Amino acid sequence: MKTFFKIFIITVGLLVSLSVFGDSIPTEGTWDNKGVRSLIPPPPSASIEVNTLSIFMAKPLVDLTVKVVDSIGNVVHEECISSYENNFTYNIQLDAPSGEYHLVMIHRHGTLFGTFNIE
Repeated sequence: MKTFFKIFIITVGLLVSLSVFGDSIPTEGTWDNKGVRSLIPPPPSASIEVNTLSIFMAKPLVDLTVKVVDSIGNVVHEECISSYENNFTYNIQLDAPSGEYHLVMIHRHGTLFGTFNIE
């Protein structure tokens, strides 16, 4: 009975974590510390779940500009966000129709680009 309970708890934990993170958005670009005399924080990562865009920052990051652009170049969302704590996730509700969108994250450490779909 204890073994069954342990397996059940592990399975439920895995299923819950799958629904929380959504689909990861692969990003390209540069993220470095040119001209910066301190430790550089790791780059932010992004995921999409239905129409919720989540930006994850493992370390504090100030003044990250997040821009979402549709396939014809119209800016759907633009916002400057900051995190002052570790492991911070910022959620953005996108009121946009289905289609392909481009994510741009701009910071003094670099610029990251990614593409995702809203279905």
